[in-house]
Amino acid sequence: MEQNTDHLLAQRAAAGDTAARDQLLARHYRAIRRLCRRLCPDSTTADDVLQETLIAVLRNLGSYRGDASFTTWVYTVARTHYGRTLRTDQRHRARADRLAALVVSVPDAGAGQDDALAASELRDRVQRALECLGPLDRAVLESRDFLGCSAAETARELSLTIPAVKTRLHRARARVRAMLEPPTLVFAA
Repeated sequence: MEQNTDHLLAQRAAAGDTAARDQLLARHYRAIRRLCRRLCPDSTTADDVLQETLIAVLRNLGSYRGDASFTTWVYTVARTHYGRTLRTDQRHRARADRLAALVVSVPDAGAGQDDALAASELRDRVQRALECLGPLDRAVLESRDFLGCSAAETARELSLTIPAVKTRLHRARARVRAMLEPPTLVFAA
């Protein structure tokens, strides 16, 4: 009986009935919250997953068919968002690792002063090269090379086409590479 009631409430909420939406959320909010907390060991991540899950549930109420219980359907939605959160966290960690490799860290006190100066100069050159890019080219470069997003994800995030992302990425990489290469010395004969 409860499953049928949830299905009817979901249908009415999908049709725009705010009272049905509020009733459905009031019935299941605690269970959804517990579910997200079980999925995520970190409370901050659990709160993020809870928020994303609730948004997705509200947007997709029309797709709930009532074949399974409402909480089972929500569990699938929550698990999907938890997986996305993990992938995003992994991309951010990978970005930090790539950025650390790109921008040479300052050597420790035991290293020579020349190494520290070279690392500082390289860091400044990389920063200047990135600042010389246009905002959209820089956003594409950061999304693809630092965050590890796919071309499709970057295109969607920046409201571009995939070919535009590829073109801007190529142009940004070439410009940064050119600015980081040492100048060519020309000797007069």
